[in-house]
Amino acid sequence: MAVKIDQFIALQEVDRRIRSCQRDLEDLPRSIERSQRKVDSAKAELQAHHNAIKELRKQLDSRELDVRQIEDQIHKYEVQLNSVKTNKEFSALQHEIAGAKADRERIEDGSYLVLEAIDAKEGQTPGFQAKVQAAEKELQEIRQEAEAAIAERKAELEHLQKDREQVRSQIDVGELLALYEKVRSKYDGEPMAILQGNVCQSCFMSVPPNVAVKVQARHAGVQCGSCGRLLYIP
Repeated sequence: MAVKIDQFIALQEVDRRIRSCQRDLEDLPRSIERSQRKVDSAKAELQAHHNAIKELRKQLDSRELDVRQIEDQIHKYEVQLNSVKTNKEFSALQHEIAGAKADRERIEDGSYLVLEAIDAKEGQTPGFQAKVQAAEKELQEIRQEAEAAIAERKAELEHLQKDREQVRSQIDVGELLALYEKVRSKYDGEPMAILQGNVCQSCFMSVPPNVAVKVQARHAGVQCGSCGRLLYIP
């Protein structure tokens, strides 16, 4: 007596559900990883922002040091004015003082620009901090949801594996089971294809009439001559 296809259809349906669970178990941790990368990226942006402010403050400190050094030099020149003996020396010192004061003014003007840049940067800090907080909150929510879903999928997968063994045990033709498993491994858990008319709905190639007759009679193990999938009619 020819073996019927119905049990293989049932087996494929269980395999589809198993593969769906397995995909979820692969994808759900990735959703946590993607969310973690968002947190890491937001934190890196915040750190870069802080580093930029720190660098501006270093520039400001360096300018303030330059100003103090120039002021010390101006003071020395002014002290020297009291001890010069010629107008030429006096004029030369006044020239040096004027140049130093011009340098001080130039540096101080630059310092004001640096201060404005620091103020602008610090005004942006809450935005960067809020981005980190939002990313961390999203990560926490996604982790909780994903971990709950992973637990559910693992329980479902365990149940489906038992269902598969039960369905598989009802098929007593070892050669057909081996064929099913071989084709299943080739097509990622989809070893069977619907036959509509005389056309395989997986590769859309026609099958000979005698093959179509066997499929219509619901014989198991009838393969598409083109793609090799096991043909059936729902």
